[in-house]
Amino acid sequence: MIEGHIRAKLEPIGLGWVNFQIMRRTHASLGHGAKVDPKVSAGQRGHGIGVALDVDAKSSIEDRATAAKQLGDSVLTKPVRARKRSA
Repeated sequence: MIEGHIRAKLEPIGLGWVNFQIMRRTHASLGHGAKVDPKVSAGQRGHGIGVALDVDAKSSIEDRATAAKQLGDSVLTKPVRARKRSA
């Protein structure tokens, strides 16, 4: 029933393939990217914070690239110490 209402609004703009789950995940991901409090965001979707962070919210490709760069920078900028060989 609710999908019929969603589809009726989305088909005219070429998004007839979108379902409720896609809209829920999009809401979670955009809220996560906008730094909305995860508890508030989860409450808006009617479930707990664990689902919000573990299932619904997906990091953007930009955020994943930034995280990879941060990790690489932290590993590659540390001085490398030679290990002493044991006799």
